[in-house]
Amino acid sequence: NKVNADFRNMENELVHQLEQDGVSPDNAKFNRFGDVRYAGQGYELNIDFPPGEITEAIFDKICDEFHSQHEMEFGHCFRDTKIELVNVRLNAVGETEKIQEPTYPQATSAQSHVSTCSSLF
Repeated sequence: NKVNADFRNMENELVHQLEQDGVSPDNAKFNRFGDVRYAGQGYELNIDFPPGEITEAIFDKICDEFHSQHEMEFGHCFRDTKIELVNVRLNAVGETEKIQEPTYPQATSAQSHVSTCSSLF
C-alpha cells in the first residue's frame, strides 16, 4: 500500500543520508509517525507508528491510539467518525563515536602573558 511504500522510500533516503554522514544505518534508530485527524478537521495529532509493515490490523491499532490521544487532549473522541492520515513522517537518530575533548599544547609562561593595562571607571 501507499503508506508502506512512502515509509520505504523515506527510509532509503535516510539510509543514504546517514551513510553520507558516516553513520552506519545499523547504528541508527528510525522513528515513524503519522499526522491523523477526524475527517474534515483542520488539526492533526501526531501518532507513533510501529516499525514494519502497516497492515489493516496495525492501522486499526493506530486508529485506537488516535482516539485515545484525542480524548486525552480534548476530553472527547468520536470512535464512529472516519479518520484521515494526512502525513507520514520518518526520522532517524544515528549513534556516533563520542567526541574526544581536544588537547592543546602547554604554553610557556612567556607565551601565556599577552598584555596588561589599567582600567579606570
